[in-house]
Amino acid sequence: MILDISKFQGNMNFKTAASKGVEAVMCRCAYGAAKDTKFDANAKNAASAKVPIGAYMFATWHYSSVSNSFDKAKQHAEEQTRKALSFLSGKKISAPVAIDLELEKGAELELSKSQLTEIANYALGIIKDAGYQPLLYCSISWLYDRLERTKIKYPLWLAYYTEKFDGYNFPDTKYGKLLEENKEKMILWQYSSIGDGKYYGAQSSFIDLDLGFDFEEYIKDKDSVTEKPSESTPTNKESVYTVKIKSGTWYIRKSNTTSSEALKTIKGGVTLQASKKQNGWYYIVAEKGWIGPAAIESAAYNAKYVYYTVKSGDNLTKIAKEYKVTVDEIVENNISKYKSMTRDYIQTGWKLKIPVR
Repeated sequence: MILDISKFQGNMNFKTAASKGVEAVMCRCAYGAAKDTKFDANAKNAASAKVPIGAYMFATWHYSSVSNSFDKAKQHAEEQTRKALSFLSGKKISAPVAIDLELEKGAELELSKSQLTEIANYALGIIKDAGYQPLLYCSISWLYDRLERTKIKYPLWLAYYTEKFDGYNFPDTKYGKLLEENKEKMILWQYSSIGDGKYYGAQSSFIDLDLGFDFEEYIKDKDSVTEKPSESTPTNKESVYTVKIKSGTWYIRKSNTTSSEALKTIKGGVTLQASKKQNGWYYIVAEKGWIGPAAIESAAYNAKYVYYTVKSGDNLTKIAKEYKVTVDEIVENNISKYKSMTRDYIQTGWKLKIPVR
């Protein structure tokens, strides 16, 4: 579970958020060129509670009222981005830094899809050059209607709200199917704007809720994270986690939601091996089912892998040599996720799982 917050959530209790299974929080740092009035407090309190945070800047450079030409929009994009980055100085930002593209009520956009895409990539590149992991936020409809989605160079944080949230199963709707199409590039899905704010430690009644897709791989500062990065789709033969179960009786379920079918119950006070983690749930290898976060006393990461994002000019021979593994080992560990992969073909942006010697 990931949250995203701004001044509209008021005072945020990050210890409460952590106790509810929140793994990271994306905090608004800027609106246009102005600092979010709660950002400094949020960054400080998150660090005290050891909750990893990222940041996002609400962009206005694309508004026709702000920029009346492509050149002006690009100029304002750079100004707003650099100003927002200055707000991050001295803060413990360990998760990605995003640019939020949307239009407020009454705002208009005159840039073409290609122009908006070009400027977005330019601004995201500034974030990358500053040493942060860039991320683009927009709605799934924006991605198709306002941008040239295949030309976006960086990971995506997509918004699409659903009343029937079912974990990693996307809604059977037009936009749910489009989310599925973009799953390999999406690392966050904002699925609700009406989460229970009080429950998660916010002063506000509502809070945005997000689901991460291999999001832990993008958290740089491992000292602030209770668990190391995980691979969400290992085979059931791999023991990725050692999980200690709390005392009591707990359900093993068919999928990683409380509404899914209960397969059996188990007694707590035991240590089990798990092969996957999704949304705080663990897949218990011996029981062939999922157990929820309420049952977990502790979990230790024990898989020996690193993750590498393919860059322009890379090939498997070069990557294998760098990590002292064979090309075949890389292919074997990634072919189920990237079905078009061969010994001679990889794509820029793929996140490869590589065994460590």
